[in-house]
Amino acid sequence: MNNALFPVGVYVFFGLFFLSSIGEVILTGLKLKIPRMVVKPICLIFLLAMLFCYAITWELLPLYLALVFGLAGDVFLMGKGKKVFLSGGICFLLGHVSYLLMLGWMYRSSLNWVWYVAGVAIWLLLQLLGHFVWYRFSKSHLLSGVWMFYFATLMMIFVSASSFMIAGFGPWLFLIVIGLVFFMVSDTLIAANFVFDHKHINDIVLIATYYVAQGFLAWGYLLSFGTLS
Repeated sequence: MNNALFPVGVYVFFGLFFLSSIGEVILTGLKLKIPRMVVKPICLIFLLAMLFCYAITWELLPLYLALVFGLAGDVFLMGKGKKVFLSGGICFLLGHVSYLLMLGWMYRSSLNWVWYVAGVAIWLLLQLLGHFVWYRFSKSHLLSGVWMFYFATLMMIFVSASSFMIAGFGPWLFLIVIGLVFFMVSDTLIAANFVFDHKHINDIVLIATYYVAQGFLAWGYLLSFGTLS
């Protein structure tokens, strides 16, 4: 599909995502918990609808799943405690695995075995680092295990997208890289919220960087897929 000829619904639903995400940032600043709980799930629903307006195809299944898991993670993280934090972490882990699978699927014809071997090696190294960091704070093997995989997968997407961008695989990969940088900022704040029990952490910045990340990732993947189609 020509990237200049997106269906109008793509722009309409992205606009609704943009407005609803700003709404949640405002509600967060005003500390209006109940209205925020209503608005929060709607944001990624609009982003998912944007992708459906672009195309409904099995080739975009990992991207659909990434947003579905992100939506579930949003719902879980509205609660408090280790169990909901763990559930939210699992959902976001599955979402990032989906983003990684989508990236590999789009550029599968340009990859050889060297990319896969290097990718597995980097992923394992990041897992070890993630486990060391998280266990120091959580003192839970289960929680540190989930966030170890999450951290490693997030960094693996960043390394892969950056490598593909440098190798010239696609003109829109920089949007994915920018989105991942914002995701790292948001996730760092989420981790700090958990470790320090919501002390000295700006929730407005956390929410804003999260939605900026999701928006950049959605457009980055959509435009990259459109270029290859």
